[in-house]
Amino acid sequence: TGMEFAGSLPLFGVSYANRTDEAARADMVERSREHAARLAKFVSAL
Repeated sequence: TGMEFAGSLPLFGVSYANRTDEAARADMVERSREHAARLAKFVSAL
């Protein structure tokens, strides 16, 4: 299909289950942003 495997990038435990607890939601947002930054760095290095 013209695609090549470039590796994987784990979520490092980001869980979307605790959205009702404000502290857990804030932690989820922070960890999600950190993951997004790692993902952007990973993709830009390809």
